[in-house]
Amino acid sequence: MPYQYNIPLAADRLSQSQADINGNFLVLGALGGIPGVNNSSGINLVPGAGFNYVFFTAGGNPPTATFGTSNAFYSSLFNYGGGTPQNEVFVNKQNQVTQVQIPFTASSLSTVSAPAINASGWNLSPSGILTKWGYKTNAGPLWIEGNNTVTYPVGGGIPAFAGIPSNVQVTLSKVGAAALNATISANLDANNTTFTLNIARINAAVAVNLGGVAIYWMVTGRGV
Repeated sequence: MPYQYNIPLAADRLSQSQADINGNFLVLGALGGIPGVNNSSGINLVPGAGFNYVFFTAGGNPPTATFGTSNAFYSSLFNYGGGTPQNEVFVNKQNQVTQVQIPFTASSLSTVSAPAINASGWNLSPSGILTKWGYKTNAGPLWIEGNNTVTYPVGGGIPAFAGIPSNVQVTLSKVGAAALNATISANLDANNTTFTLNIARINAAVAVNLGGVAIYWMVTGRGV
């Protein structure tokens, strides 16, 4: 039964409106309450606490036809970069030209509930900016003095940059206690999948301890 905003009317008798009023409370209970209790018994379970949750039914395509120029939240499947679609919370937003659909909960937490320390990850912000980050040691492939190619994770539910990213940042770390004799710099490549890391000597007479070099990296760019 849909929610009826004009129940009861001033002239309605209680005996005639009771079913409609009860139907309205059932609708409200399906929107807010406690998990698994989609009826009015879940509303205000603790007196004065208000709604405990707001439920968004998972859907497919965004129901933009019902929004018009209004902003609205809804739940829909998100499949950006392959993999199994995941339910995310979207906002339907009106800009200067048209409506845009923003999956503002989309991140690596959509597919990995407990990321390991130093695991790579990503986040798609409501502004459409995609951020990716990771950690790399002297493995797969091995470091060399000079230019090294670092690849961003993509596929399997991880979105790709819409074009060449706009920024890359790298921080030198160290594996073990030995001196590194290393300095690093990074440059964006002319694609949306890799950047170039340069490893150079601080003391030109001493080789870099490549086995001890590790980096934290973060890349940002347009995601949508």
